[in-house]
Amino acid sequence: MPSIINSRPTPPPVRKQSNFFIFLVVAIVVWIGIILLLISNRENRGPTEPNRTVTHENEPVVNFNDIGDVDPNEATQYNRQGKNHLNRGEHQKAVYEFKKAVKAKSSNPEYWNNLGYAYQLMGYYKVSNYCCIKALELEPNRAVAFGNMAYNFAKLNQVDQAVDYWMKYMEYLNTDRKRSRGINFLRKLLREDKDPRIKNSVRIALTNLRIEY
Repeated sequence: MPSIINSRPTPPPVRKQSNFFIFLVVAIVVWIGIILLLISNRENRGPTEPNRTVTHENEPVVNFNDIGDVDPNEATQYNRQGKNHLNRGEHQKAVYEFKKAVKAKSSNPEYWNNLGYAYQLMGYYKVSNYCCIKALELEPNRAVAFGNMAYNFAKLNQVDQAVDYWMKYMEYLNTDRKRSRGINFLRKLLREDKDPRIKNSVRIALTNLRIEY
């Protein structure tokens, strides 16, 4: 009687090459996934703007490394060119020209204030305040610098400081004509500015000053 045990077919042995091939495929897929993830994260961050140093809060540090040599006799012209860029909505170019003006004559408070205003229009409210403080160090009663800082504080959700600086802005408007223009400016902000933080800070300041709005 034949043995049934010997009649079963013997399964082929598992080859180690198959396991190695599977491991290799998995490793390649993992590496491709990692590379795609890194590329995606880099694209989401967007391009890095040249000549800008950023703080941990993504605000540029005021430095003049990108300016190069300037002619002190051309400070007025640099400032004028900065204003022209502002009028055309070219804020980054305005910053560049105002920085040239400041570097050419750092003792001029107007140049510092204009630089701060240009940064404000770009949304860099803290660095704008820094520039306005430099302007006030040179000219402590410069009303427009207080106004710029009030606006910045409101944008930074610092309402108490904003109210305080709106009131200082009105305090240092030292003629009836300037004061009238200042009141009209604040009333215009109440009517037209879409940011409730601005409206709220201006409303409180005008109320404290007993000015109708």
